[in-house]
Amino acid sequence: MTIRRPLAALPALFLLAGCVTNYGPGTIPPARFDYNERIAQSWNEQLLLNLVRLRYRDTPFFLEVGTVLAQYQAVRHAAVGASVGVNHAEPTTLGPALGADFAESPTITYQPLQGEDFVRRLLAPVPGETLLLLAGSGWSAERILLCCANGMNGIPNMPAAAGPTPGTVHADSRYLAAAHLLRRLQAAGGLQSVRGASGGVVSRFRLLPPDGGTATDSVAADSLRSLLRLDPSAGELDLTTDDGTNGAGALRLRLRSLIGTMFYLSQSVEVPAADVAAGLVTDARMPDGGPADWPALTGGIFRVRSADARPEHAFTAVRYRGHWFYVDDADLESKSTFGLLSTLFSLQSAQTHAVGPLLTVPAGQ
Repeated sequence: MTIRRPLAALPALFLLAGCVTNYGPGTIPPARFDYNERIAQSWNEQLLLNLVRLRYRDTPFFLEVGTVLAQYQAVRHAAVGASVGVNHAEPTTLGPALGADFAESPTITYQPLQGEDFVRRLLAPVPGETLLLLAGSGWSAERILLCCANGMNGIPNMPAAAGPTPGTVHADSRYLAAAHLLRRLQAAGGLQSVRGASGGVVSRFRLLPPDGGTATDSVAADSLRSLLRLDPSAGELDLTTDDGTNGAGALRLRLRSLIGTMFYLSQSVEVPAADVAAGLVTDARMPDGGPADWPALTGGIFRVRSADARPEHAFTAVRYRGHWFYVDDADLESKSTFGLLSTLFSLQSAQTHAVGPLLTVPAGQ
């Protein structure tokens, strides 16, 4: 009887079976970014889904991802295989058999966002300080004022649109013009804060850059003063959320709630004609009887399209009532507004404690 390479592989075999691997640390880059991407995607889809629900007057609902626990298991196994020849007709051989099994067992916890605290935050006006924080961090003043205010200085911004779709839409073009002028001055370096909050004033802003700006900036400032009925010589504005404040140097805002902002943006969800004809949504009309063009009425800052098939180039998309609703990936205005809404939601619900049933899903089973 002959044995080929007798026991020569055994030391290497046992060394391999007992070695320490870097399997655990190696899972961090792919797992971290995969979970990050999927959670962000699901949040966008949930936010869009609730906007579509509001357009249909269905009840919104939010489910928050509480915790994500991922367990990894690596099992190595080794064996020695032998083949014994019979009657010396075949040689006897001896060799190692190596293998490894890897398993991932994620456990994900979901928490409903509900209860008195959360509802109050949905219904409470967005604080003026929050709007200042957003504007100071680079968000467009025009986008903020269109989304978050029902009016300023007595000029309404379709307050009825901050609820279920109204049958008749009353729009004031002066509000769009004033919001646009404020954005132009903001981009030129105007609207710089010169004093913090005091009394009923949220902040005081310089209307023009310190150097006075260009001739175009001056024209924009004059037009804004005229629209908002401000003092023609006012170089600074007091930003206040008290609509009853008197004075020709105040920018008086009537702020919306978070749910009001969501209702306002939900008006720009384009509903299939069949659902409009079936009475599933309100067919809003202008005072002259013409159809309400919501994307135009809201300054072109947001649009949700619909399709029968899943869209190929969508930033985010959801299927609801047999149709696909989506934000086009090339629609940068809508994506920016969607990002603003997501940020507002995070700020408003940051201190909310989720209540209700806790759902834990062992996704690996």
